[in-house]
Amino acid sequence: MRSFLSHCLTRVLSTGHHQRSRHGRRPHRQPSVEILEDRTVLSSWTTLPSMPTARSALTATTGPDGRIYAIGGFDNLSGNDDEVEAYNPNTNTWATLAILPTGRAGLAAVTGSDGRIYAIGGNDDAGAQIFSTVEAYNASANTWTTVAPLPTQATELAAAVALDGRIYVLGGDSSGFGTAINTAEAYDPSTNTWSAAAPMPTARFGLAAATGPDGRIYAIGGEFRDSSHHYHQLNTVEAYTPSTNSWSTVASLPTTSGYPAAVTGPDGHIYAIGGQDSNLNLLNTVEAYNPSTNMWFPVAPMPTARLALAAATGPDGRIYAIGGSSGNIFDDPLNTAEALTLGADPPVVTPSSNQSAVEGAAQSLNLGSFSDTGAGPWTATVAWGDGTSTTLTAPSMPGSLGNQSHSYAEEGTYSVTVTVKDTGDNASGSATSSVSVSELNVMATPAMVDPTAGAPFGGAVATFTDPGGAEANDGSHYSASINWGDNSATAIGSISLNGSTFSVNGTHTYAAANSYSVTVTISHEGNPILVQSQVMVVSLGQFVSAGMVKPISFWEGLQGQQLVRRFGTTGDGRTLGQWLATTYPNLYGGMGGAPNLSPFTLAQISSYYQSLFLASKGTGLDAEVLATVLEVFATTSSLGGSVGQSFGFTVTNTGLGAESWNIGSSGQAFGVPNLTVLNVYQILLAANNSAVGGEPWGSNPLFRNEAFSVFHGINGG
Repeated sequence: MRSFLSHCLTRVLSTGHHQRSRHGRRPHRQPSVEILEDRTVLSSWTTLPSMPTARSALTATTGPDGRIYAIGGFDNLSGNDDEVEAYNPNTNTWATLAILPTGRAGLAAVTGSDGRIYAIGGNDDAGAQIFSTVEAYNASANTWTTVAPLPTQATELAAAVALDGRIYVLGGDSSGFGTAINTAEAYDPSTNTWSAAAPMPTARFGLAAATGPDGRIYAIGGEFRDSSHHYHQLNTVEAYTPSTNSWSTVASLPTTSGYPAAVTGPDGHIYAIGGQDSNLNLLNTVEAYNPSTNMWFPVAPMPTARLALAAATGPDGRIYAIGGSSGNIFDDPLNTAEALTLGADPPVVTPSSNQSAVEGAAQSLNLGSFSDTGAGPWTATVAWGDGTSTTLTAPSMPGSLGNQSHSYAEEGTYSVTVTVKDTGDNASGSATSSVSVSELNVMATPAMVDPTAGAPFGGAVATFTDPGGAEANDGSHYSASINWGDNSATAIGSISLNGSTFSVNGTHTYAAANSYSVTVTISHEGNPILVQSQVMVVSLGQFVSAGMVKPISFWEGLQGQQLVRRFGTTGDGRTLGQWLATTYPNLYGGMGGAPNLSPFTLAQISSYYQSLFLASKGTGLDAEVLATVLEVFATTSSLGGSVGQSFGFTVTNTGLGAESWNIGSSGQAFGVPNLTVLNVYQILLAANNSAVGGEPWGSNPLFRNEAFSVFHGINGG
């Protein structure tokens, strides 16, 4: 069994723990890449005469005579891996040349600055030996010569010629069993010597390399094996700068690829061709890298998907993809030869700097500029990132694209893509920039508020409009809170919309007449706006009138019980039980051991009153307090509605709570001087605030007696 074959057949993926061949399957993960150019339509492939010997893990280079040399590789026939065949673009024919002295696969080849072709490293047909061998071919003499060996033996390595003529050899597998190395070594043909260069940041084998027009050497894709013997394909691209002996990471391959080929095209772009993805799918993708923009873009895919292929750029400007494997590197070699003819250079669009705008307002946004080697004419469009686009006035020549007005309906960050097309050669280029759109602050004003002390106020406390246009009033865009200025808890305001004007509404009962500073906080998409107003709360100035109250026996009797059971919900949608619990929590809301009437039905509340009345035989403080509370509810139109009128109550907007009562000699219980005049709401608040375990004034007999005299008097004695 070949050891290198074992290396090929036992690749275990990082997400699995079972063996798979190279043509196994698992879910595919595609990295995100911004595409600036697209030659998929403009470029085209041509099938050439087949290479005489089908081979995989071969290498190729363009010789000084303009022929494309296919060197070494697994042939699955002779087992020698020493074939050298040359394709002549002028005659569209292949020729067999002097064999490689040291037959091998997984090698790299380049044409040196001295015109010789260098075959570097690799492994034998059995995968048992990894070579450091370097042999140089003289095309005019059709002969091979051995030169200084590679310092670090490796197979599945990559090589490229720097602008200074030195040959750089990168990475590879030093064992034949997935031992990825990150070495970088430079050969000087003029001195036949090697020197060490800065190592690659990422150790890998099955990678490709090419020299860019900027003089940097790009190491592209490849694979590595982790400590658990799982193999991983890479989309990593790293660039080496010979002048500084340093590496940097550049934009990743759009498609993860192990065993791709790579060449520098006549346009200065670097082309990554074929390979296998992270699912072990064979690739026919061709992706081009523009060093000046650090961006990849797609090119017309190869007709034949394959890995471990070879590629070279011919003197005719075509890119040649040769041989490779259609499955397993050993058993499925190909003799396929295909040539890519590149389309015209697309326009190069330079984006504007990132810009800012405000929601709902038309603003002039810069669109950048473009350059083009074509003659035009051109068209230009801009996609604003919000689902809309604009066709611009056709540019008359390369240069600035000017400004265009646009309005964004919503805040956020938008990717704006400008596309310029040369309709003369059908080439197009694009660039993307960002526009950050912020909210305009809402415009708010306070509303007229005229509460009466002791009476529930309900209505608008502020209004506002959105200069960017009214958004859906669904709670996701606007919210409001209200600080009533009387040391009560901040309340959540409800928001309503009428036409284009929003209102912030709230309900509140002020206990005492005074001037209060009300602060409404309106939040729009998290941006708060404060609206403050001074509210004058007035006293009704009226003592408790006969139509507002009844003896407590009324509520125990048939009519009172019927009235309770006929109450509806309050103006703000609360049931009687909910209103009792939220308004007087220490008495009826479960606070401090009090009963919680919030979930009670009307029938349960009427029964609860009866229990208080019967327990005290009609003379208890608890029954007096709850009777007064029920009378406030019955006589206030925003609470009990008008149903109380049918039972002899006078119903007004202010109700019993706003009417006054002189507490006489009971001042100690209420914490005020004797003979103080309080409104009924203040008296009820005192009962709530003094409650212990739901009992007004707890077990203090003095205070309970004083309070009883007040409530008994209010309820008609």
